[in-house]
Amino acid sequence: MSGNSLTICFLAIALKFFSGSIMYAPLLARLAKVDLSKVRDGNPGSSNLWHAAGWKYGIVALALDYFKGTFPLFLFIAMGLVENPYIVSLAAVGEIAGHAFSPFLKFRGGKAVATTFGAWSVLTKWEAPTLIGAVFTLFSVYNKLIGRSKTTPEEDAMMVFLRICGTLSLRDFETFGGKV
Repeated sequence: MSGNSLTICFLAIALKFFSGSIMYAPLLARLAKVDLSKVRDGNPGSSNLWHAAGWKYGIVALALDYFKGTFPLFLFIAMGLVENPYIVSLAAVGEIAGHAFSPFLKFRGGKAVATTFGAWSVLTKWEAPTLIGAVFTLFSVYNKLIGRSKTTPEEDAMMVFLRICGTLSLRDFETFGGKV
């Protein structure tokens, strides 16, 4: 199969969106008999699951969200199914968008932090995970300093948008060998 065929490219993007839209924290919350919509900011993510059901549930959800960002994308690249760097970027964006706007939750998803971290791990090796980890830590420290534990839906949407833009920008930077 050609890595540049339109069918394969479309399938890769669609599969990545579907993979991203599987929300593991709400599934695990059901097992723990927890309603994530009533926990802290109501976000259906691993952080709220960790807070409500404990670290064991939270770490499993976090790992699953991270690996849904890495594994399928890595397979597409390693198997040579998708060679075009723009399609790889769009597939990565698809998984982030799938998590943030999951059709399984009526297009209300999570913040896509772990999924973005996973996609960036595949796209950039260690550079982006280090960057996103540092940025996430800075935002967390800032929110603690100002005494805020919740974000607004608008702030969440902006964070998802910035992650998507960052994913595309990092991939373009890598594609052109740092020459923009």
